[in-house]
Amino acid sequence: MSEHCPCTRNLTIREKSLSMLIRICQFNTMAGQESDINNEVSFVDTLVKQLHTELKLDVQIRESGDFESFCVKLNYDLNLQFLFDSARTQEILTTSNVYELRLTKSNNCTLTNDIWTQIKTYFENEIKQSQVTIYDLIQRLQDKILLLATAARIKPNKSKKSLSQQQEAAAETKFRDTISIFNRISWDKSIDPKTVTIGYLDRFKGIQEIAFSEWKKVLDHEYGVPMHRVRYYKINNQIVWDRTRKYDILTGSETIQTTMGNDSEQRSLEVSNNIITHEGVYKYDIETKQWMICSIETSLKPMNENDRDDIIPSESLLPDRCHFLTWNILFDYHHKTKIYSSERYRHILNILKSLLPDIVCLQEVTYEFLELLLSEAWLKNENYHVVIMKNIILSQNLKYKEQNYYGQILLSKNIRPYSVHFLPLLTNEEQEEKTTTMKTTKEIILARFGLKSSTNNIIDIINLHLHSNRSKNADNKRCNSLKHLISNMQNLSDNLLLMGDFNFGDNDMKEQDFLHNQMFNDLWKDVYDLEENPGYTFDPSHNLCAKITSDTMINRRVDRYLLQSKLNYDIEHLNMIGLETYIVNSQDDISLNPSDHYGLQCVLHLKGRKITPKSSIVIIPPYHTWSQIQSIREVYDPSYTRWPPHINLIYPFYEEYDERLLFELRLLLTKQEPFEIDLNEIDDFKENNIAYIKLTDESKKLVQNMYEQLKQLYPQCCKKMNKQNNGKYTPHMTVAQFKQNNTQTNNKKMDKPVLVLNDPIHFLVNSIYVIRRTDDTPFHIEYQMPLGSVLERLNYSQLNCDISLRDFFNSENLYENEISYNMKLEKFQHLNDCFKQIFSNMTLERYTSDYYTYGSFRLGLNGADLDTVFVLRECDFYDRTKETDFDRMIASDESKLNILNILEQQIQIMNDVIECRHIQALYSLIAVLFKDNTRVEIFVDIKEKLMLNNQLVKNNGLMYFEDPVHGVHDAEQLLSYIRCPYIFQYLLTFIRQWSQSVGLYGHVYGYLSGYSYAVLTAIVCHEYFDENYHCIQSLSDLENFTLDQFFDLVRYFFDYYSKFNWSHESVRIYPKRKAYYHRDTTVNNNDVKFKGAMRILHPLPPFMNTARGTTKITRDLIVEGFKNVSNYMEKNVSNESNMSILKNILHMKKQFPHTKCSDGSILQLKLTACSSLELGEWIGWVKSRLTRFINDCIDECHLYVQTENEFNLSKNESDVDASFVATYLFAFAETCENISQNRVFSHCLNNFLDQFKLYPSRTSTMKSSHKLISLHEWKMENEQPKSQRIRTK
Repeated sequence: MSEHCPCTRNLTIREKSLSMLIRICQFNTMAGQESDINNEVSFVDTLVKQLHTELKLDVQIRESGDFESFCVKLNYDLNLQFLFDSARTQEILTTSNVYELRLTKSNNCTLTNDIWTQIKTYFENEIKQSQVTIYDLIQRLQDKILLLATAARIKPNKSKKSLSQQQEAAAETKFRDTISIFNRISWDKSIDPKTVTIGYLDRFKGIQEIAFSEWKKVLDHEYGVPMHRVRYYKINNQIVWDRTRKYDILTGSETIQTTMGNDSEQRSLEVSNNIITHEGVYKYDIETKQWMICSIETSLKPMNENDRDDIIPSESLLPDRCHFLTWNILFDYHHKTKIYSSERYRHILNILKSLLPDIVCLQEVTYEFLELLLSEAWLKNENYHVVIMKNIILSQNLKYKEQNYYGQILLSKNIRPYSVHFLPLLTNEEQEEKTTTMKTTKEIILARFGLKSSTNNIIDIINLHLHSNRSKNADNKRCNSLKHLISNMQNLSDNLLLMGDFNFGDNDMKEQDFLHNQMFNDLWKDVYDLEENPGYTFDPSHNLCAKITSDTMINRRVDRYLLQSKLNYDIEHLNMIGLETYIVNSQDDISLNPSDHYGLQCVLHLKGRKITPKSSIVIIPPYHTWSQIQSIREVYDPSYTRWPPHINLIYPFYEEYDERLLFELRLLLTKQEPFEIDLNEIDDFKENNIAYIKLTDESKKLVQNMYEQLKQLYPQCCKKMNKQNNGKYTPHMTVAQFKQNNTQTNNKKMDKPVLVLNDPIHFLVNSIYVIRRTDDTPFHIEYQMPLGSVLERLNYSQLNCDISLRDFFNSENLYENEISYNMKLEKFQHLNDCFKQIFSNMTLERYTSDYYTYGSFRLGLNGADLDTVFVLRECDFYDRTKETDFDRMIASDESKLNILNILEQQIQIMNDVIECRHIQALYSLIAVLFKDNTRVEIFVDIKEKLMLNNQLVKNNGLMYFEDPVHGVHDAEQLLSYIRCPYIFQYLLTFIRQWSQSVGLYGHVYGYLSGYSYAVLTAIVCHEYFDENYHCIQSLSDLENFTLDQFFDLVRYFFDYYSKFNWSHESVRIYPKRKAYYHRDTTVNNNDVKFKGAMRILHPLPPFMNTARGTTKITRDLIVEGFKNVSNYMEKNVSNESNMSILKNILHMKKQFPHTKCSDGSILQLKLTACSSLELGEWIGWVKSRLTRFINDCIDECHLYVQTENEFNLSKNESDVDASFVATYLFAFAETCENISQNRVFSHCLNNFLDQFKLYPSRTSTMKSSHKLISLHEWKMENEQPKSQRIRTK
């Protein structure tokens, strides 16, 4: 302080406040006569002065990130709040240049709800006007409030303090912000500005100091510094204000003191040397690189449906889809030398890092773990708030550590808790005094959040840890704790989520009965049957840590989620984590689980699905049958323009369709094969005067059977449907609705015409439809969902598109031959019967078997081979005494190899099989060649019960949602997404044919696989047929899909992906979930290497990259291919017919070698074998080694290499022993001489060739050779007569 200041220190707080107001007034009246520093006073300062002096209102201004928060306290305890830009303080504040302008009321407000509503309406109307100044708005509001309150004879709250009293109280507690101190120094004549120094944070240099007179604000100079970077002020080299330490001797407000929880002791909110010293909510400050305590609401007040005026800020709102995790991580107070806590903690942190849940509740946390947690980079970078209990902080003290102190913490990602409370977990007081060894009572963490999906709704999340059985009268303590907790919580929130370690199992009836009476939803029971999956989170029979810590060795479900809510909710996912063991002592080879408890993770949709009459699942007859149906409906059905001809299956249905809902529907339909139905006469419902076309009895049974399956999937929709139909489902097609004449109630048929169906209607049901409408538009088709496990073969006779498109595909031979398709189907059925003979109920007790197709055949497309998967699943329950030799063989370590050998032996004895081989390529499979040249590949997939035990499992062969069958669920996820499966078939067939023609097909060569192209096609079909782009108004839009429309769809495909940012973006289905699997392209993290230069993600967890074999070179070639087609279509669309353009696209030539390799060289690899199947096996092994060699050439040798997308097969008649030859080419931009001199390349090439020798099934007839030649030499050789070509894959 300067020597002019002592008199200021002797003033009382009240005198200082009044003195400050007088000086502000004096300053503003003399603005034109003062120095340039005085010109710093802004319109904001003027507004504050006016509100203080003219309207007698209190104003609070606080920093809020890059903005300033402005709050005016109006009469009757109303508050006007907004944010303004501190860099634009020279502008008059109006309703158009402030942000988040809102009017709220406090709990002390004495206005009635009716008056409050009138004031809010008046406020909303006022702010709609343009350029209303904030001062005028406040003045009008004050007048309106006074007018309404006086008319209703409402008096202000008597407890309200006068202005001077409020200023005195605020001065005692308020810590002045940066701008307030700056303004104080500017106008205080007792302070010499030349003696003042400002310390601020430079992002690159750290803390810097500058003279006060040299300071430039953002508004004044292009290189000005934002005020929120100021860290301290000095006068005569003495710090008088410090933001970090909350230190202020300039205005008299010392370090802030606060009371937190129920602790009566006053404590300063500080983090000394980044050591956590007090309980509270902490957040990492990137600028100071410290964990800073946050200012959080600590008053616990009711907030239910009757009290919704305290608006939750957006930063405290939970997302609609929220990822929770709770885990008891096991302290180290017992068995310390056996449980290796340091090593376990590291694995726990790695698991948390991999999952990054939104809300994490941890129990048995000590200060040792807290220090490790707070040092984690992911916790800081992912913007987590950390709620820390005082017992954890005390556990670092030796005195409390000897008493085994520990506690809970709560983490929230990108969500700031609206309020946090540390509440005692009370038990019976007498028992507490006798049995508790700890000097403090156990506590819970209660964190309050808002809900994005429900306006003004909140949820209280409680992290608790009840007493264990090591305490005396543990069951009574737990019951009393729950009683005390719930009795206090019931009046606080409508939504309550309890999560943590409850320390009792399902056989502890006292606690179970209590919870049952409280109407809590146990989320584990919502998902699982306890008899099938008991959910033991404390499992000494399997958990190695629990074996050490358990006294009784009893398995129990002690960790839970309990939800009490008036909201609808959906559980997307609920399972246990921490089941794996990790090495904690490599020297003694000791492995442990991360904790003696398994963690529980849950993905919860807090926004329940809304059921609406604007959505339905229906059967729609083919368009050619509509004529006689619509001729009746047009006259007699008022809903003629709103509904298409249909048979309702589910009505009403959900308003929104997410991926899970549609995927479940598609999986259900795989078990329902297409069926035929007949409608033969018109009947009526006498009770509601509706005439309908009646189904035959057989058809009625088929439709009712489908309804019963859908009912299991959508019970809530069916309940509403049955209420409307007297609890009965009758499949029918409505054609007329009549109004009943009130004077003819005794004769309801009197005014009804006689309706007759001239011809019976017969059609095949191969799809059902999800339809939707709006208030202004009729029903349109959102999704066409096909029936059956295999999509109908794409063929000319289909009526799924216009004949012009079918003629084009037929002329280009894009349809699969019917004979070829039937041969594949026959072979699949033949193999299926063969496998059922081996693996049946007679030979298996522990396992069941299934056999599926996948790949092109499942999608109804033409493929070279038939891809299949043989699945063995372990049963949940089986009689161990009846376990067979097959069961024990499958359960052995060599299970997959054993199964492959059995299948191979059984297939070889089939009459129509030429050859059967076990191939070890990218993965183990069996390749079968039949006499008619049909090739079948069989993959073996074994599903152990341990993998399925903790997942959502349906009683349907395909409904293993989180543990999908190889290849099968990939196809089904696409079919549930594409909206129009048959148009998808046409587009994908076209794209695949083009990519093969131009040499951009094949993932083993570094290009895109068939499934990658399928994902790209699915996304285009989904977006193209969106209701806002090309809405499917009617079934006729699908059945009459023309060649010109197909041309537009193809053009959309190539335009979309030629402009896509492949370098930084990922392509994936359901992009709304991208936030949970976010790829941060702004951070250059060399430790993270994404596989594949293009990222086209699987639609199912773990969302692997289907294009992981692509390199930067092949990515550029593929994008160049997309652009070539897009440019060609744009250039010729006005000159050529659409059919001609599409044909030319299919006949574009492969550019191999590329022009970049025009002066380069060719590496030619030649493989030989004695049969086509042996050669296929030999090629399969080499393919599995190609990717590594290609990447080495690019990354290690720094060569430009282009790969061909196929092996060229031929037959050498002159060599009997090795008559089948395969040739593969690599094109390089460098010359032969340069490549030959590249030692790194020679090393990589030798490593690649050495891999051929490692093939375990290699025979003497499997040979290989290679040569490096110039491009000119290769072209000369290519002009020579070629050997006879054979069928290629």
